[in-house]
Amino acid sequence: TKYSTPPFSFLRKCQSYKCAVASGASFISSTPTRTTQLSSRQKQHYLSLSSTATNESPPNNNNNSHSIKSVCAPMVGQSDLAFRLLCRSYDVKLTYTQMIHCTNFMRDETFRANHLDIYSPNHLIKDEELVESQQFAIQGLEQQRQQFLKEEAEKGVCCYDEKGPVMIQLAGHNPETILSTAQHILHRTSHNPNVVGFDLNLGCPQGIARKGNYGSFLSDTDPKLVCDILSTLRNNLPSEVKVSAKIRLPEIPTEENIANRIKALIQGGGVNMVAVHGRTRRENKTLVRECSWDAIRYAVQVAKQIDETVPII
Repeated sequence: TKYSTPPFSFLRKCQSYKCAVASGASFISSTPTRTTQLSSRQKQHYLSLSSTATNESPPNNNNNSHSIKSVCAPMVGQSDLAFRLLCRSYDVKLTYTQMIHCTNFMRDETFRANHLDIYSPNHLIKDEELVESQQFAIQGLEQQRQQFLKEEAEKGVCCYDEKGPVMIQLAGHNPETILSTAQHILHRTSHNPNVVGFDLNLGCPQGIARKGNYGSFLSDTDPKLVCDILSTLRNNLPSEVKVSAKIRLPEIPTEENIANRIKALIQGGGVNMVAVHGRTRRENKTLVRECSWDAIRYAVQVAKQIDETVPII
């Protein structure tokens, strides 16, 4: 493979040697030989990746007063560093990492060391952690890697600097495990001022979320536990670290049920921000319907009545 740029200059933007790039014209997968042309509907989807916040977003850790109006939602298999950087080039102001499964994170050091793409520039995968094909791929590049790191260190550049706030999305159902994950990540990313908070995944509708008791299944079946998790984060993390939740609409999306869910998150969980996906848990895959903007609008009204400082995305 011929590189138009130095190999590690390219690889630093592609966690685990994977780069996902999207534009209005085409979507390029992590396999460089496959390019898929998008339909008009798909083009519009990728051009609309950033949602618009409906009221003021909380300030970042530097207490800047500017509001955040464009947000790139967390997407499994997509929201890695390369994609987040691409979205920021189109003026997205707030991004999310991919979902971190807290049980796996706390159980395995290799997972902890290599799953996140927000660590310091001297964080590199050790050769013994690579499979044979990966070791073969980087043979002969060690000298170039060391030279690249030296140049970056001299410039004071962080390889994972997004130049903007990023939220870490967590998934799980055990308050202590989720808190331990957040604290561990905070410790390992103390160098990175862009990490502004943690988001609890309460929106995933897939079967794996049901098996793991997280996502929209946890939100629909055990709202008390949801509040316990969020309040545990809020009460034990530094005040400048934001806590948010991404949710779907209740299974029966009446105004009363929507209001109860928003109230529980803000009053019971103490969240600083809520992202609302305007569909129910069952509206996914082949059953996806048009997003309910009226339901989101009502969620905004409820949030403003409770606490005007809590934005709804």
